[in-house]
Amino acid sequence: MSKLTRMSTRSTLAIVAALVTLGVAAVCVAGNPNPGVLPPNANAQGRGYSGWSAAWWQWYLSIPTPMHPALDTTGEFCTEGQSGKVFFLASNLVTTDTIPCTVRTGKSIFFAIVNVECSDVELPPFFGATEQERRDCAKCFGDRIVPSSLEVTVDGRALKDLASYRVASPPFTFAYPADNIIEIPDGPGTGQSVSDGYWIYLHPLPAGEHTISFSGLFDFPTGDECGAGFGGPTSFGFAGSYTLSVQGGN
Repeated sequence: MSKLTRMSTRSTLAIVAALVTLGVAAVCVAGNPNPGVLPPNANAQGRGYSGWSAAWWQWYLSIPTPMHPALDTTGEFCTEGQSGKVFFLASNLVTTDTIPCTVRTGKSIFFAIVNVECSDVELPPFFGATEQERRDCAKCFGDRIVPSSLEVTVDGRALKDLASYRVASPPFTFAYPADNIIEIPDGPGTGQSVSDGYWIYLHPLPAGEHTISFSGLFDFPTGDECGAGFGGPTSFGFAGSYTLSVQGGN
């Protein structure tokens, strides 16, 4: 299963004030079941979910393993590589503990509930020589995510209709260090990738302490779907849990 740890793979907001912060419209359209969450087909900061999913992977794949947030048990590295008006969270691959993290006011929060990517520099089953092969690979693994298993809570309240938040990324280029989280050999280097999965974009939270948790499961009924190579039926999950202290300036 170690080769699959590359899938980072982890509510309604208690307070939704002004709905417009830093030029980001906290869109609240009729039928949106999750106020304070960007609807699946909307844009923020010049991108929709698809574009932000590519940006998230570029962040995730660029961080050396010793300081990677997905391997962080104390919160020391939760701000590693962060920049701009959107703050990224990762599922945690080594602990189920809640991780403390400080986030500046005015930053939106973006994370994958469960996701996957395929590239031209990874070993099978995550290898694709062409864009279409990478897209087919990511879709195959994305289809193994169980929509009914998806859970997200913000400040103790559960988000709804999570199955509608699935998106595939556009093709994107990423840079990776020698000691990288998905064990690409012969780094540092660059690669071409496509991702698929379920994502959440939270508009900026008010100052104070907030809790966010997310989780979901992959299921491989025979064990060899997408060339995964398991010896039999296999399922496993990814999850993240954070206490965010929202404070300070931008």
